[in-house]
Amino acid sequence: MALGADIDLSGVDNWNPIGAEAKSDTCLDKLFAGTFDGCGHTISGLSINSSESNQGLFGLINGAAIQNLNVEGSVSSTNSYVGGIVGKVQSGTIENCSFSGTVTSGHTSGYAGGIAGYAGNSASQKAVIENCSNSGDIAGATAGGIVGYAKYSSLQNCYNVGSIPGKNRSGGIAGQLQNNCGAENCYHIGEVQGSETAGGICDFLYTSSTLVNCYSTGSLFNAGT
Repeated sequence: MALGADIDLSGVDNWNPIGAEAKSDTCLDKLFAGTFDGCGHTISGLSINSSESNQGLFGLINGAAIQNLNVEGSVSSTNSYVGGIVGKVQSGTIENCSFSGTVTSGHTSGYAGGIAGYAGNSASQKAVIENCSNSGDIAGATAGGIVGYAKYSSLQNCYNVGSIPGKNRSGGIAGQLQNNCGAENCYHIGEVQGSETAGGICDFLYTSSTLVNCYSTGSLFNAGT
């Protein structure tokens, strides 16, 4: 599937995410699994205000490739797995994509990210996010400029210039990088707010995960400042 022109969604009051009919990652046959090529175009005016999980332009993807796409808008849910491009990546690739606007998860343990709220599922179901950027404000319990929470995932050549007014785990690139994640050649120059462990690149970095050639020049504020 290829996008032939820019699309303005400002006339759509509440966007229903692609793959939203899959209410959980157990419904693998209903998750989006194709290739979506934005061809450098922009989808603007995205508006989501939901109480459901898995919210974004795409709700849930599995084995999909989303590439060359710019998204502008507001994605908000009182539930978890909220992202500017994808709510939750079971497995797949997001490449050459950008988001601007706001992403908010109001759940007490919610995941929010500028590109994806949650990425990667297992050693055999991995996510790759590369050459992506965020300039939006990302808020949630576990929040990151690129991804809120990731495991078995690779983040490459990504950057964030947006603000992360997070809560528990907040990072300029990722809120939490769990099992066997790697972030390489990434940078952050925005503001991060969260707990005392808030980080310019990542808040919670699991022992099997790595940061290579990443840097931050942004400002950090913990809950007590």
